[in-house]
Amino acid sequence: MTTNAQYLDQLMASLNTDTIYLQQAFDYYHQQYLGNEWAQQFVADSALISAELKQHPSAGLCDRTLGLKLPKRKTLEGGAIRGSLQRQGLLLPTGGERFRGCIVFPCTDGQGQIISAIGYRYARRIRAWQQEIIRWSKPSIDDYFRSGLSLVDELIYGKALH
Repeated sequence: MTTNAQYLDQLMASLNTDTIYLQQAFDYYHQQYLGNEWAQQFVADSALISAELKQHPSAGLCDRTLGLKLPKRKTLEGGAIRGSLQRQGLLLPTGGERFRGCIVFPCTDGQGQIISAIGYRYARRIRAWQQEIIRWSKPSIDDYFRSGLSLVDELIYGKALH
């Protein structure tokens, strides 16, 4: 039986533009992967990537082109999309992509919503400051509420909640 909280989460997820933008970003990564034989060969040959992930149906390639396909940040639509992806942690505050230079494997929940992903760098040379494996989790609705309440409190009282 579905509880009220579960129903609300499902309803919010289906109406949430953040969820839509996130899905579109991972769909774009997947299309880039399907069109790149080198990336597919990298996955097949990599000792780091498990056999289970090698068979992942939604593997993606983050090749730094997503930002070029999105509307400019100064437009209403571009600001909304980029802001959403930044709030979710997929885009960095600088505008760069979290999974830049990675083969990405998203993980979904029971409703098919992306909740996390793991990325493996495919560069031949990985710099000392770069992580070879990147993990990301979608912020929960509670995280958004806490962040929003903290901002409201800061605006009203001039201090942040801890």
